[in-house]
Amino acid sequence: MSAPAQPRKAQDDQGDRERKNALLTRSNAVAVERCGPPGGFTDDWLDRSVALAGSDEQFTAMTCRVESAGAVTGYLDYVVPQNATTFTAKVGIDRMSPNTSARVRFSVVDVDDNVVAQQAATYTSAPDITARVSGVPRIRLKMTVVKSGGVSSSNYFRSAWINPSFG
Repeated sequence: MSAPAQPRKAQDDQGDRERKNALLTRSNAVAVERCGPPGGFTDDWLDRSVALAGSDEQFTAMTCRVESAGAVTGYLDYVVPQNATTFTAKVGIDRMSPNTSARVRFSVVDVDDNVVAQQAATYTSAPDITARVSGVPRIRLKMTVVKSGGVSSSNYFRSAWINPSFG
């Protein structure tokens, strides 16, 4: 005999807890802008494993390959689970990238385009980013290339949102 069905509210609360603690993936995004310069070639965001400078450890990340110089941006939008209070991730550049001179700004913005958290990352620096998301219905994880000297299809880098999740 099967267990009795949970009441709808209990099922919703359990679903919120699972979404709140699960790592975000590309497929969970409700809107996406591929990475690239305005009107130029763009690359899509991918779920992949990355390594950060100073570590051989592999991390789960949402990455975007940047192989164009100039004003390169991209973003992923997510609905914030009802009980979530924070968004956390590590941000950086995959150390397997051939371009080691790039600098990228990672921003968490709300639906009104207000920055709620921001960090800059380089090939040798991968900071944590934490944003308060209580009462925020949706966030945008935005990547903006600040410095991109010598970027080309053979001298690219991968920007990465590492282990992103709501808490």
